[in-house]
Amino acid sequence: MRSQLSMARCPNCGAPLSVDEVRCSVICIFCNASLRVERPATATEGAALAAVPVPADEIERVKQMLVDGRREEAIDHYARIASVSRAEAEKAVEGVYLSAYWTLTRHVPINAFGFLLYGVLVSLGAGPAAWAATRAAEEPGFFVLVGLGGLFALYQLYRFGQHLRSTWVANFGARGRGRVVRRAVVREIPERQAYLIVVAFEVVPEAGGPAFVDQETLFVGAASLEKLAPGNIVPVRFDGARERVFPITPMRVIGVA
Repeated sequence: MRSQLSMARCPNCGAPLSVDEVRCSVICIFCNASLRVERPATATEGAALAAVPVPADEIERVKQMLVDGRREEAIDHYARIASVSRAEAEKAVEGVYLSAYWTLTRHVPINAFGFLLYGVLVSLGAGPAAWAATRAAEEPGFFVLVGLGGLFALYQLYRFGQHLRSTWVANFGARGRGRVVRRAVVREIPERQAYLIVVAFEVVPEAGGPAFVDQETLFVGAASLEKLAPGNIVPVRFDGARERVFPITPMRVIGVA
């Protein structure tokens, strides 16, 4: 049976990390630390994380490869720099929160271009599926295209629904005060003068209730990146499930903790 280490923390920056029973290496995305899992002598003891001497810029390269879709290259590179087997490197890389670009950006709100893009993607699946459906009665082989096209369209509709929900929350969600607990720059996008970042917020709802922590991925400019420095407090909006938190724009710092 597989379990998770509860509240395991990076010894370098204190960020929370989850580690399953079979993983021996962990990567902290917030401080780019490579960590080794030290197993307890008994089941009642908690596991510990110890730093491995791997340069932070090399971990940054691994993260960049993942965002660029070069997963195999990222695994091979981490195996070399951390001096671990490829199997262990694969587990460590898969455990990174940034293991897939589409997973990373699943909650990002979208603009008008995003609406257009998903319209095109849905059409790319639904169009061929509809065309194949008109011929499937005569040639059963077209049912394969109907199924594949339909599944692709449904998947894009599902992803669009996720982004649409985030867009609604970013504009009309409940208000709160969000303290930046951790911030990690995933990728700099020079041509757009923007950054793809992961931010962990501790949110205090304006309407009252317990505080909570949520982690989100954001596309921001240089000015917003500076405002989202750890310790800064910014106005945010969040959803009822407390699974989505977004700074209110224009972004402003209302306090420092």
